[in-house]
Amino acid sequence: MVRVLFLCLLALSAVAQTPLSPDNRALYGIINRSSGRCLDVARAATTSGAAAVQWEFTHAPSQQWHLVIIREGGEYYRLEAKHSGQCLTLEVNATAPSGANTPLVQRPFTGGLGQQWRLVPTGPPARFSSKTGSMVG
Repeated sequence: MVRVLFLCLLALSAVAQTPLSPDNRALYGIINRSSGRCLDVARAATTSGAAAVQWEFTHAPSQQWHLVIIREGGEYYRLEAKHSGQCLTLEVNATAPSGANTPLVQRPFTGGLGQQWRLVPTGPPARFSSKTGSMVG
């Protein structure tokens, strides 16, 4: 069974809540609150650098994500695609600095800041921020 984690991709005020702690053994569908579409790897590609896109939620393996804590007791997770084992990566480099329209792709986990995500309470749904400071949500 896939759990659906709703994300807010609108600017919302943070609300004081208890910390979110997903089960790293569970699979999650990550849904954009505005569009109702989910985080998917385009064409279910298993190659490094394949684009992450929004798509209708069909429960496909390329739409299922493990949220795996990076460091015990820490607040950052890697988002690992079920179908490829690769991680959601904010593609930040010298020619594409972090910010609006920064591409999201899948890559093998290296521990880079663009692969470290935390859940940010914003009310009933949550949103993610990467360790680079960029918000996805």
